[in-house]
Amino acid sequence: MQKAEITNTHGETIDSLKKAKTTHQNIPKAQTKITVIMMCMDGHGVLEITRILKMSNTTVGNYIKRFNRGGLNEVLDYVKASGAPCKLSEEERKICFEVFQRSPKDAGIGVSENRTSPLMQEFIENEFGKRLTTTGIQKMVHRMGFSFTRPTYTLARADKKNQRVRG
Repeated sequence: MQKAEITNTHGETIDSLKKAKTTHQNIPKAQTKITVIMMCMDGHGVLEITRILKMSNTTVGNYIKRFNRGGLNEVLDYVKASGAPCKLSEEERKICFEVFQRSPKDAGIGVSENRTSPLMQEFIENEFGKRLTTTGIQKMVHRMGFSFTRPTYTLARADKKNQRVRG
C-alpha cells in the first residue's frame, strides 16, 4: 500500500485539525481536505484514503503535497478559475450592448419585436464572424444587465370594450 507522508506538520495536530474542521463545517470541500490530512497523519496510505473517501489518488496526493508545502492554509486556499477569455473584444461587446438595447426590428436584424438567443447569435456571427453558443450569449447578455423574459401576446382582434380589468 502506497504511503503518503506528512513531512512538515506546520504545528498542526489531530486536535487542531478537528477544531479547524468545526470552523469549516459549512464548507464540505474544506472538511474533506482536512479529513484527508487527518487520515494521513494517522498513518493511512493514499490508496486507503482514496478507497474510504472515494476520491482519486491524484487529488489525495495533491492535498498532502500542498499541506507539506504550506500547511493547512495552503490546502484550504481557494483560487477561483477565471474561465476561458471572452470571444468578443470590448468594442464588439459595446456594439452588442447598443444593438441589444433596441428591438431587433429597430436594429435591422430581424422582423420580430422580441430578442431571442438564436437571433443574437446570428447577428454576432454576421457582424463579427464569431460563433458563440446560445448559452454563452445568454450568459453574456445577463452580465450586460439584461434578462430574458417570455413575451406577452396581444390579440389583434381583441375587443377592449368587452374586456374588464381584474384587480
